[in-house]
Amino acid sequence: MRDTDDHQERDKRAFRYVAAVCGRVASDQPVAALDPADPAAIFAMVRRHRISTRAIAVLGIALRDRDPVLSERLTVRARDRGFAALGRTDRMVTISQRLAAANIRHLGVKGPVLAQQIYGDVGARDSKDLDLLVDPAAIGDAAAILGSIGFIETGTETGRGDTEADNKHRTFFGHGVEVEMHTRLLDVEALLPLSFEAVWARRETVMLGAVAVPALSMADTFLYLCAHGAQHLWFRLKWLEDIARIVTLPAYPEIAPQAIARARETGAEGIFISAIDLVDHVFGIAGTVPIADRRAGHGIVRLSLKALVAPAEHASAPPIGSILQKVPVQFTMARSWRYRRDLIKLLVLAPRTFDANGLPPGLGWLRLPLRPFMLLRDRLRRERS
Repeated sequence: MRDTDDHQERDKRAFRYVAAVCGRVASDQPVAALDPADPAAIFAMVRRHRISTRAIAVLGIALRDRDPVLSERLTVRARDRGFAALGRTDRMVTISQRLAAANIRHLGVKGPVLAQQIYGDVGARDSKDLDLLVDPAAIGDAAAILGSIGFIETGTETGRGDTEADNKHRTFFGHGVEVEMHTRLLDVEALLPLSFEAVWARRETVMLGAVAVPALSMADTFLYLCAHGAQHLWFRLKWLEDIARIVTLPAYPEIAPQAIARARETGAEGIFISAIDLVDHVFGIAGTVPIADRRAGHGIVRLSLKALVAPAEHASAPPIGSILQKVPVQFTMARSWRYRRDLIKLLVLAPRTFDANGLPPGLGWLRLPLRPFMLLRDRLRRERS
């Protein structure tokens, strides 16, 4: 028991240290002398939270005198992530140009586009793939274009965007890069007014080198990041770093009122408020929230603070207790009856591996009653592995 307590305290100290550095880097503040935590725990936190490349580099410099070995590991990791970001940027530009040439409407989401939008540097953030939001009516043509330039579609769950129960993206791999083409931004589109037509009408362009790539407007980007983080209970510092960065941008006083106004359309102010409150809790960065009642985000904040310090494996296989706490909070994320209806449909009907495998002819109706048993089976398999 004593060893477990010591291990947890070590991880908490490492989390606080890494979070302090991330907050200062996101807000362009100098990183003062900090009391470093256990080197192994620090590196584990860097990997677990996928913090920005800039923060990794700053950590490497800050620890140079105190722990040269860890400093070198962090410096190498930042360098490698920076070079990888350049490669992903090149692929994003190629894909965007090919889609544009075919008159397929699309928007770059997250990845190098977001890094350029909020940091002015495509290598500032760490990301594992490329995300694009594509006109749902043209998803087939877009997939064909990716295939023509060497990307192979992976997985069996290739949602076509026809219903809320479909996957919202199709995944491709090629040239060492994973690409996700989304037909909608959110699993439950009724959560926020971020349909393709709406965000396309408000789009901006982001320059990746000499190429203009269409992207979400800053207000839509901000709102989408808030929703994405809330849906996953903000279990990675990386996502909060992005919010902290936007909160400290000179344009934030213009972005925030637009974001909160759109969130109000479905009663989803809590998503926005919780993001601002978490940035204050974790980084000590106060963002102005143009709304008087902050209680709407309390449930998200409470569970997210737990999720941030939880073991990394809880992200892919959360304990039953965490799931039971999360589901009620999900239903409070918006006051729209359509959102709650579609959330129920998603929880009950969303594709899973056992769905894709198929059932014998005429027995497809068994998918629903079998779902709890199949989910339990998958959980037991993960625990054993």
